[in-house]
Amino acid sequence: MQISLHFFATYRDLVGERSVELDVAPQTTVRMAIDQFLVSHPHMRKHWCDQEGNLMPHLFVILNKRDVNSLPDGEDTILQPGDELDFVPPVGGG
Repeated sequence: MQISLHFFATYRDLVGERSVELDVAPQTTVRMAIDQFLVSHPHMRKHWCDQEGNLMPHLFVILNKRDVNSLPDGEDTILQPGDELDFVPPVGGG
């Protein structure tokens, strides 16, 4: 099945694309899809993951307009065909 990944601000610059389509297996979770993406874009690991491989708290991952951290299963949410994952860097300001 296919899902879409969209990148915003500095992540768009680092990935070099606004979005990519990712073919994932049925029963793929959000975290599994991120790990699959990182195989083809390993330079993003240092921006998204800590040394233990956990997603950094400043990485905002949005699944179909909902913050993944607000979902009951969080990163373990199972994806559906056509789902969209948005990756948003932290926003600073004053």
